[in-house]
Amino acid sequence: DITELSSASYLFDVLWIEKRYNLTVPSWADPWWNELEQVADLSFKWKFNSPELHRLRAGPLLQRIIQKMQDKINGDIPDLKFQVYSAHDTNVAVVLNSLNLFNYKMPPYCATILFELYSGKDDSYFLRLLYLNSTEPEKAAQTPHILIIDGCTEFCPLDYFINYTQPLIPDDWEKECQIPKSLTEVIIDQELMIEVFFLVVALIIAGTAVFCAWRLCTSRRRDKYSYQLVQENYG
Repeated sequence: DITELSSASYLFDVLWIEKRYNLTVPSWADPWWNELEQVADLSFKWKFNSPELHRLRAGPLLQRIIQKMQDKINGDIPDLKFQVYSAHDTNVAVVLNSLNLFNYKMPPYCATILFELYSGKDDSYFLRLLYLNSTEPEKAAQTPHILIIDGCTEFCPLDYFINYTQPLIPDDWEKECQIPKSLTEVIIDQELMIEVFFLVVALIIAGTAVFCAWRLCTSRRRDKYSYQLVQENYG
């Protein structure tokens, strides 16, 4: 059953691939094609439409790209000319969403985001963003679309881009990505802590009892030995 955006998107993806490879598409799909395509496009917007998902899904990649650019500027990787990351359509969509550049269209095959680093005068550096999203990339060379982030221009100062993306970079990805525990898991953890607490208390009591018994036995032996010595000296 198609009850939500994601299930409609998955269905359209299957149908689109079948049509792409000249396979037989079910006849019932044709009357619903445009509606399914619109829903699929919309799902790529709402699927990643939260600051938390931007940080967790796009932040680490943006952080890596920025770090590579800084390494290039600092001369740490002088021979590196370009770097390629293979990704899914969802990865492309979440990066565009996080930068507020998504065009409400499902990324097609071979969709590519280009991050170009330029050097200017006085040791200044600029970033240029391009997007390739032709629906038929195999037929002709693609003309890139220039992407401009809010408050900047085509050649955006790298410092501005770093500041712009700073809220997207997670401080501790593993900690922020932890799934909240269910109520059952919380109860189990609490019960385990109670059991451990009573076990520790029991061990302390047992240890104290053993220690007291040992001291008592030692004390009795010492008293008996002292009594025998007195009897020998004064008997």
